[in-house]
Amino acid sequence: MGDLQGQNALVTGGAQGIGRGIALELARAGCRVVIADRDLARAQAAAQEMQTAGHEVIALLVDVTDETSIGQCVQAAIARFGRIDILVNNAGIHCEKIGEASTVEQFNKCLDVNLLGVWRMTQALVPHFKAHGAGRIVGGDDRLAARRKALGRHAGLLCV
Repeated sequence: MGDLQGQNALVTGGAQGIGRGIALELARAGCRVVIADRDLARAQAAAQEMQTAGHEVIALLVDVTDETSIGQCVQAAIARFGRIDILVNNAGIHCEKIGEASTVEQFNKCLDVNLLGVWRMTQALVPHFKAHGAGRIVGGDDRLAARRKALGRHAGLLCV
């Protein structure tokens, strides 16, 4: 990862797994990082570990299915760091039996978190990015990457 000194990144789903790894790599590249997650205790533990290593990292609660929660998270992140330059849409849930034995409720929950959550976070930050003349949005899905063998070329990372 290149030099991102002075940049501010918000990583959803950043408390564990690939999101935590992304947050750490952004911090190592010079970013101040917001770890935004629905598990605040886990997010705080990840942030503390990165702070101990000398990185400027905070943890915030976010539920990507709730616009109020998203608004509070974004406002707190901006209040702390002044602006957000990078949004990493990493929050998501595993949807094992979609198309097989799932219910409509299970499918809707997957859409709400994995698709609409990305849209809601992006919608919340695009006006901020426009006001500051720039912004980067990165979306990844480790659930797809983990099933790459079954999904083939349709799995991976989307960068906008």
